[in-house]
Amino acid sequence: MPEPYKFQVKDWLGRTVRMSRRNFDIHALRRVETTEYVVEAQQVIRDSDLIIENEGGNYLCSFGLGKGKYRHCHLVVVVHYHMNEGVVKDGTVSTYHFMRMLPEGPKEIRYMWMSGARYRMEGRQHG
Repeated sequence: MPEPYKFQVKDWLGRTVRMSRRNFDIHALRRVETTEYVVEAQQVIRDSDLIIENEGGNYLCSFGLGKGKYRHCHLVVVVHYHMNEGVVKDGTVSTYHFMRMLPEGPKEIRYMWMSGARYRMEGRQHG
C-alpha cells in the first residue's frame, strides 16, 4: 500500500505538517512547475522567512529557493492548522507555489526574519 503522505515535516514550532499524496497529485496537475520543489517546500515549513496568518490558512514564505525564471520569487506554502481543544496540533499543506509579490489583503504579518533572528510582528498589516 502506498504511503498516504507525500511528505511529513515538523514546522518551526515542532508541529507536524503533512501533504497528502492525493493532494500532491492534484496539485501537480495544476502547478507542474513546482513538483520539483518538494524539498524546498519542506524547508519553508521548517524555517520560513515570513509567516502571514490569514483566515484561509497560514502563508509561509521564503525567498531565493527558486531557480531559472523563479529565482526572484517567493516560494509560498499554504498550511491549514488544525485545532484540538483550542490548541493547534498539526497542519495540512493545501498548496505551494511561486509568487513574485507577497499575497495582498487583510492578512497580518506575524513573524519575519531579520538579521538571523525571528521577530514577532504583532499588529503589522501587509497589503
